[in-house]
Amino acid sequence: MARTIPAVKIDEQVADNDVIPVAGGVRVIHTPGHSAGHIALLLEQDGVLIAGDICANMSGLAYSTVYEDMALGRQSLLKAAGLSFDQAVFGHGGPVTKQANAKLKEKFQQPNPFAGKPLKPV
Repeated sequence: MARTIPAVKIDEQVADNDVIPVAGGVRVIHTPGHSAGHIALLLEQDGVLIAGDICANMSGLAYSTVYEDMALGRQSLLKAAGLSFDQAVFGHGGPVTKQANAKLKEKFQQPNPFAGKPLKPV
């Protein structure tokens, strides 16, 4: 039997480019792809992107394991890479502590070579 997770009450909705008035201002970046409502948070004063699940950094930058829409996920990665930040933290893996936006852009400017290809058994 499938387990369901109860809904939570949302106190306030945020939208792309909203600024949350904490920590000197945290900018909301709508980054769909992994999931339709995925957001990243940009601490502009500190130059830090809280990237969540737009990608992973387990043993180097890589696409996350699951995307609802891979092409949209890549667009979101490039959108984030176009912002001004030096460091990034991820839902999976370690941080990138220098030139994070440039590293994201370099890594994801080429399409994912595995997108749309079936996995082969080992």
